[in-house]
Amino acid sequence: MRIDTEFIGFDYQKEAGTIAEIKRNVETLINTPAGTCPGDRNYGVSIDYVGQPGPIAQNQTAIEIVEKVEEYEPRVVVVNIDFSHGDDGNVILIIRLGRNEDYVEEDEE
Repeated sequence: MRIDTEFIGFDYQKEAGTIAEIKRNVETLINTPAGTCPGDRNYGVSIDYVGQPGPIAQNQTAIEIVEKVEEYEPRVVVVNIDFSHGDDGNVILIIRLGRNEDYVEEDEE
């Protein structure tokens, strides 16, 4: 599966480092099967949906991604998730992330 991450409401020039960090965190989260991280068995996205009919698998995966991003990367919110297919037949996950306006850095409190 290929992941295309798009950011909405971020200043790419001023926040390039933050965007790269969030992108890396979200993509690692999505690419990690749930239950495989020894320090946190909840980390990652379930692969239980593999083999389900396409729309069911996509819906369940999208719901889980929204919940996991909310838990593990609170600086952003999932705005939209689309699924597409590449020329090679692989799934392309297109995830659009927006700034979480309610998020406050710990040192800002």
